Amino acid sequence: MTNLFEGKEAVLKHLEEEARKRTGGKDGVYALRVDDAGTLVAIIAGHIFVGTGTTTWGGQKMTLVNGVLVHADPPLKP
Repeated sequence: MTNLFEGKEAVLKHLEEEARKRTGGKDGVYALRVDDAGTLVAIIAGHIFVGTGTTTWGGQKMTLVNGVLVHADPPLKP
């Protein structure tokens, strides 16, 4: 495993910089939410972190394993 960033400030700085690139300079969103199934969803600087489970986001049912999307219904478009 390669360590890209270590420490709270370094990780948050990187996530915020990436969020700004993707949103045209806007700050990222920070939130802890519970989805319709009761699964905790963490949004840190606009990046979504979830554990293992199924959630509905934007009308799509998504299955994640350790935060990695493994299935979407309907399928995601490239």
